Amino acid sequence: MLDNGRRAGFWGTVVSAYLPAGSGLWLNVGPPGMCSVLIPLPQVDSFLLAVGEGDVEDLVGGAIIVLGQCRRSNAGKLYLKIADLDECAWLPFEAAQRITSQVLARPK
Repeated sequence: MLDNGRRAGFWGTVVSAYLPAGSGLWLNVGPPGMCSVLIPLPQVDSFLLAVGEGDVEDLVGGAIIVLGQCRRSNAGKLYLKIADLDECAWLPFEAAQRITSQVLARPK
């Protein structure tokens, strides 16, 4: 369970991404009520280059796995702040969809 102040791991599909002025890149991982991911402003360009996306909106639908310090925002939302880009892995939208389709197509 995620808790404020603990080191945690988290993964999920990015449902929205935004880059407010002076804050960093926020990735909301669905469904609602789940943890968000913060990529600090100095690391945003390196992250976008590393994942092969040129635009923040192109991150939606991709999957991310993150290790980081769990924090609570002023609004009460839990988020993981990435201290180093080695603490995350990215799967682009097309690859995430292909893997999901393969898993769902397996006989039970």
